[in-house]
Amino acid sequence: MKKRNGKIDFLRLFFAVIIVLHHSRYVLGYEESIFIGGSLAVEFFFIVSGYLMMAHIAKLEGAKRPAARLDAGNESNVSGVEDMRLGSETYHYLMRKIRGFLSEFLFAVVIGFLFTAAAERWSAAETLQHFIQNFGEYTLLKMSGIFQNGIDGVMWYLSAMLIAMAILYPLIRRYPDMMEHVGLPLITILILGFLCQMEDSPRDPTVWMGIAYKGLLRAIAEISLGGICYLACRHFKALRLSRAGKGLVTAAEILCYALPVGYMYLQKPSRYDYFFIFLLFLGVLLSFSGQGLLAGVFDEDVAAGSATPTKKNPATRKSLWSLCSGYSTALFLSHIYFAQHINAIFAEGRYSAAFRMAWYLGLSFLNGFVVMKLSGLVREKSGRLRSFFTGIFTTNAAG
Repeated sequence: MKKRNGKIDFLRLFFAVIIVLHHSRYVLGYEESIFIGGSLAVEFFFIVSGYLMMAHIAKLEGAKRPAARLDAGNESNVSGVEDMRLGSETYHYLMRKIRGFLSEFLFAVVIGFLFTAAAERWSAAETLQHFIQNFGEYTLLKMSGIFQNGIDGVMWYLSAMLIAMAILYPLIRRYPDMMEHVGLPLITILILGFLCQMEDSPRDPTVWMGIAYKGLLRAIAEISLGGICYLACRHFKALRLSRAGKGLVTAAEILCYALPVGYMYLQKPSRYDYFFIFLLFLGVLLSFSGQGLLAGVFDEDVAAGSATPTKKNPATRKSLWSLCSGYSTALFLSHIYFAQHINAIFAEGRYSAAFRMAWYLGLSFLNGFVVMKLSGLVREKSGRLRSFFTGIFTTNAAG
């Protein structure tokens, strides 16, 4: 059995809802939107992604390090990584990340595109034209610069995350000591400093910065920050705290989330963003540390290999917190279409803001559930097919 950090899963859903509320700006207008600065919630997801990437790398390092020897100062020997396999390892890690959201991504895109075409009353020619223009979104290449227009305001996150990991993962694996102590801090400081001087806020991901979209630079910096978070958390976990100390950690953790949430609710993007990104960094560190009083409330034992839950095997049923995580992914990827096009169905002059918001939120939360359930069915069926063919080949090989 392994522990699942339910607190992080709960926070994923919490910040996904904030993003849904922030996108009310498409329905109500920017100045009247709920959580006017809610786009800062994306920073939480980048930091967590960086933390989990570093945790995965550390697990590989831990398995290989006992056999590693320092040879003539060659750091690659310490990491135990063969250069000829590093590309393959990076590729398989990225494929694993893609498989984690692929079903939700595809269902969200198909449902969202059909809803948009119907809401905007596109002709067949217009539908084809928009499909071609959105090629960069559907292939997850949006943040590479191969991008025109677009009807989806959140898919940039997946594209930026994957490209950033494709850059950072092999560097950390090839030069672990250098990246941990110098590379990741330097990347974080320099990129965030560059964005602060050039743009004030790190937000607005589709602003072209001359060499890359701002969203890609933001992803590289904050995934690096997540890596630093893991390294710091590893040391913090080793501390033995009294109950009073755990109480202080809990209070600090709540404050590290409450202050950014209050800022997001009240404040537009500004240079203050960087201070609140730091608070989110501390919050994620404390949440993963398990040192607070609430850690046991959220954590759950999860059976290893429980990626495909079935009714016949209760040991593989998903926990409450894993359902929160799955729903947050589906909601995050599928809601934006309703935000951007609900006013095309219910015109502002004829329907009240409350009416339009009710439809936006209702459709978004319902569609998130539909996308999650459809994705679960696909995974269950694909898991059964995999087991079926594996059984056939295993039987034939034994025979």
